[in-house]
Amino acid sequence: GAELERLAAGSAAVDVELLRQHTVCRGEDGHQHVVDALWRVLGSMSQEDLAAFLRFVWGRSRLPQPSEFTETFKIHISSSLAQDNKLPKADTCFFTLNLPAYSSEEVLRARLLYAIRHCTDMDADLLEAAIPHAAR
Repeated sequence: GAELERLAAGSAAVDVELLRQHTVCRGEDGHQHVVDALWRVLGSMSQEDLAAFLRFVWGRSRLPQPSEFTETFKIHISSSLAQDNKLPKADTCFFTLNLPAYSSEEVLRARLLYAIRHCTDMDADLLEAAIPHAAR
């Protein structure tokens, strides 16, 4: 039962370190602090939120077994200034997270959690307009 499910669908527990091992970062230099903050935020998330994060960036809620993990998670940090009012965007077909260069880990956490908890469809064009003004 459970072993067959794990082998077929991957572990229900999201291993952040395994994800990190299969990640490349793109973007201009000088944004390593944003990437480091992302890993801290992911490391502090509940398994429920981590599954939602995977659905947001990949369209699935589980990571494959380490021996079958052939995809590369791509993080792209946008380089424009004044990004705190923007939400992260994802391209599930390419397992890519487009992350604004937020000014702090707290802003990153708030925007990422908002996106993964409220963006359940793949059309995020209208999502940014839906952020309550108080959350901006």
